Amino acid sequence: MDTIKLKRKVEIQRFRAIIDLGRQREKEVYIAILKLAQENEGIITPELIIESFFEGRPIDFAIRIIQNCKIDGLFDDYGHISEEGKVALSENKIFLGENGAYEFWTTLDPLIPQLILDIKLIDVRQMNKKANRGSVEVIPDWIKNLENQKINLLNKNKDVIKIYEFLPQIEVLKNYLNVTVHFHITPLEVSEESKLMVAGDLRKNLTQIPKYSFEEIWFSLLGIEKNKWDPNKSALLYNFEDVKDNNSRMSFSIDKQFQRPDILDLGKFEDVSVRNIPIIPVNEKEANIWANWILEQEINNYTYEESYIEICYGIASKPQFSDFQIAFPSQIELAEKFIRREDNGEIKFLEKFWYLQTPIDLRIKN
Repeated sequence: MDTIKLKRKVEIQRFRAIIDLGRQREKEVYIAILKLAQENEGIITPELIIESFFEGRPIDFAIRIIQNCKIDGLFDDYGHISEEGKVALSENKIFLGENGAYEFWTTLDPLIPQLILDIKLIDVRQMNKKANRGSVEVIPDWIKNLENQKINLLNKNKDVIKIYEFLPQIEVLKNYLNVTVHFHITPLEVSEESKLMVAGDLRKNLTQIPKYSFEEIWFSLLGIEKNKWDPNKSALLYNFEDVKDNNSRMSFSIDKQFQRPDILDLGKFEDVSVRNIPIIPVNEKEANIWANWILEQEINNYTYEESYIEICYGIASKPQFSDFQIAFPSQIELAEKFIRREDNGEIKFLEKFWYLQTPIDLRIKN
């Protein structure tokens, strides 16, 4: 069975607001100072900085460095490493503060863990131009609650930000980004791993893949047809006549279309086709109909008794028939199935009749 490839367009909202935020950057000087404090029981002093890095520089220089570190939340008022500073030490990066007018794009798509997709600094004067104004609203709680959360953006730079504060009001703008989310779920027998990715105007492979198993996704996709699924055989149960395609009858696999599937709590997706779904007979009667149909397809040349027995054995040994007793007609009985009586009374012998009957006649003559 092939990978299930789900896809949908991401519903996006665009806003504009005044924001105070931090953008994660590599800052070697700050990291070095944090490590110095770490070696000094988590405390930094101006004297320690001068002694370790800037011998001969005035003490006021080190005081200004510590003050900048405090502004960026790396130390508390008493020079102790803050929780923010501990995170910076573990990641070797710090959040550098900035503020201004920003446009940002959000989504409530359950497949995308971060609510903010991208954020862009704009000229604050744009917010005052009537032509550029959107409707002004009080900031909703689901956006306000993003304050002090680490957010991995989906822009080209793959920026990581932390929003410290939103001003109380935001503008609602028309979205122009076109983004799709793709969720590929692979069965256990496929070596490829499941994937979650965003494509379009924003692109990124996401790491927080939903914790649903392939079977849970597959059963949700099947809906009421999940009752036809045999978990022991990992196959759908089918009547022979319900399988219309001869290739599917021979391969015991079908392709199946699902219209706008609604999967668990992940929402609706575009139409999806799942390929190479295993199928097996629903019962012994259907298994015998199926096996005998395959036998007829296998007669494509003159078939002697030994070959006929081998063909029958090979069909009965297929794993799809392992739970059933399969009975085949004798070679003479099968040959008679390929005799046709026309409406005008004429008897017609089909090609497969001769493939089966001729070897029998030759054996009798010999």
